[in-house]
Amino acid sequence: MPGKGPPPEPPLECCMSGCANCVWITYAEELKKYFSVEDGLAKTKEAIEKIDNPSLKMFVKLELGML
Repeated sequence: MPGKGPPPEPPLECCMSGCANCVWITYAEELKKYFSVEDGLAKTKEAIEKIDNPSLKMFVKLELGML
């Protein structure tokens, strides 16, 4: 159920090859489900901005249609 328990944890491992089932895409989708409809997109964007690797960050944004 959304908002129950702690929020999803960021992935610890990524192969950095742009997989269709990237762990970062899954993480962002879980965040959107976890947070309320009003906060989901904003919180997801905040989490994506914390990704250190600029190429990975751009890939996740592109895959989620945030560009």
